[in-house]
Amino acid sequence: MPSLFFDSFLLNQKKRRWLVVGCAVASLCAMPLCRGQETQPEENLGDFSLEQLMNVRVEKVYGASKYDQKVTEAPASVSIIDSAEIAGFGDRTMADLLRGVRGLYVTYDRNYSYLGVRGFLRPGDYNTRTLFLIDGHRMNENVYDGVILDEASMIDLDLIDRVEFIRGPSSSIYGSSAFFGVANIVTKTGKSLNGSEASAEIGTNDSYRARYTFGKVFDKDWDVLVSGSYYTTGGNRSLYYPEFDQRVSSDPRATNNGYTLDSDSQHVYQFFTDIRYHELTFTAFASSGKKMIPTASFGAVFNSRGEYTEDDRMYADLAYKHAISDAAELIVRGFWDDAHYLGYYPTSYDPADESAQVVLNRDMADGRWAGTEIQFTERVSQRLRLVSGGEYRYNIRQKQINYDDVEPRIYYVDDARQGHVLGLYAQGEYTLLPNLTIDAGLRFDDYFTEKVQSTNPRVGLIYNPNRGGSLKVLYGEAFRAPNAYEQAYLFNGASLRPEKIKTYEVAFEQYFKTHYKAVVSTYFYQVHDLINIGGSDSAFQTAVNLGRTETAGAEFELQAKYDSGLLLRGSYSLQRARDTSASNRVELTDSPRELAKLSLLAPLGGKASAGFELQYYSSMLTISGARNRAFWLANLTLYQKQIGEHTTLSATAYNLFNSNYSYPGSSDHLQTVIPQDGRELRLKVDHRF
Repeated sequence: MPSLFFDSFLLNQKKRRWLVVGCAVASLCAMPLCRGQETQPEENLGDFSLEQLMNVRVEKVYGASKYDQKVTEAPASVSIIDSAEIAGFGDRTMADLLRGVRGLYVTYDRNYSYLGVRGFLRPGDYNTRTLFLIDGHRMNENVYDGVILDEASMIDLDLIDRVEFIRGPSSSIYGSSAFFGVANIVTKTGKSLNGSEASAEIGTNDSYRARYTFGKVFDKDWDVLVSGSYYTTGGNRSLYYPEFDQRVSSDPRATNNGYTLDSDSQHVYQFFTDIRYHELTFTAFASSGKKMIPTASFGAVFNSRGEYTEDDRMYADLAYKHAISDAAELIVRGFWDDAHYLGYYPTSYDPADESAQVVLNRDMADGRWAGTEIQFTERVSQRLRLVSGGEYRYNIRQKQINYDDVEPRIYYVDDARQGHVLGLYAQGEYTLLPNLTIDAGLRFDDYFTEKVQSTNPRVGLIYNPNRGGSLKVLYGEAFRAPNAYEQAYLFNGASLRPEKIKTYEVAFEQYFKTHYKAVVSTYFYQVHDLINIGGSDSAFQTAVNLGRTETAGAEFELQAKYDSGLLLRGSYSLQRARDTSASNRVELTDSPRELAKLSLLAPLGGKASAGFELQYYSSMLTISGARNRAFWLANLTLYQKQIGEHTTLSATAYNLFNSNYSYPGSSDHLQTVIPQDGRELRLKVDHRF
């Protein structure tokens, strides 16, 4: 661990020093500005008395332990993003939101977005190592075990009250997929809306969005929220890829001087409802999206305008939450889920032969599952709180098909399976001393069909020197069983072993008075049998277990947040992820060594505000062995909270300075890197009825 950390720290030390100093100085300099918004007398942090330090406002988190607790008491390092930040920074998708969170990064291949956590993002991974929950409902589907972070299959951000991102493994209470972290999405209620709301957006690239939401409390018993939305974009009309430019490329698919035209559009329909009656809550979600793909991935014909994917996601969830007593609570949940993917890939094209047939390859995954969960939480004594429960999922359908649409059809994959998953967990929080707590949990999972069993512990020792401060020493383990896609679709999939991770982290958090927060965290992750997807065949890659991979890093964050709405947050992450099973300790691909982020949300007077984000990604190693270029991204949002009596208006410029940047491609692509869009604009209007 020491060599990993210091090797990384010494790289580009001068640049790193200025990044750290810049983020820290910007955050500290904003503190007097923040106080000016509230017309308070000047103070210095060093002048705070113990009494003042104890007069703090500490955020609460639910997803870390499945019950509400202060962030400083949770056995994890947690970030919380609320609805004010989502609106103030103009976030359009979950990918936009997560880009602004400390230690996280997102890449995009012009079809899907992919989340990296603390240096880990494997090419070909469909976000399988982070668990996503909507009001406690698991969003990871049962074929790829992943989620879609873009408009398709993820809830409209206007319906979100807050997002909790819990770092580190949480398999001790959530099971598989809670490998690197958990994103718990808490939605708004009918009571919080109390009326109807319609919104309309227009943006560059012929982008339009419309939403209508109704929320209200009826007869003091029924809390109802219903929402529907539609999004469409023409995408970037002309994209250039030198790999498909016949003037410089020898690829047989190269044509049209490397330009693909009108092949980046997307259309998405969504529906969401949340109905609450006393102790019962019913939620339902449905989304259907179609995305054209311009990259000619998986060996498709370039510039055909016939390559696209369709993704549908639905679920229904009924939860019963009952307070047995002042100290005990019971939650019972039943759910039904459906996820469907269909890919169209025109292939087998020979530009040297004009009569050659273009064959449509169809790729399909169909998942359906149902299950139940029961959880019992009890404050046994002043010192002890216990959480225990069980979860059962029945995979009704896990079907995958890949074939060439000719007569007769040529099948490459035709697999259908079912399965059962049972998880049992228990966690205890015990107060050793008034300011010292130990938090320990254990979960057992049994994948009956795959004959995989796993037991995963988590232990945290949390010391609170004052009301707003905490020092956390954390250890956790997690596992991820090979999913149906990896087992049935990829070469060598049947021989894959489950991934296993061990993590060590020391985190210090301090809330100063009601406005300031500082976080310092160091961590070391060790992964055994990490599943890696690659190979020379872009259509059907090979999956193998890497022997051992490690990452070490440190994160720093300073925040100033005021009731006036002014927020300033600066963070810096230093990380190094490597495959240590080889003697030369190879650096992992898609892993930036440094991330720096600055977020400013400032009231402008009246009811207007400005939101500015600046993000730095260091270069990342690609699968070809080269590196993409480091880059800066900036976004600016002007937000008028109220125009007239019921209307709000916002305008956002994404990639404000028109940076030329790209993300690494995967073995799905001929491209080593995937160039991204330049400056984009969006205008949004919300009206309350």
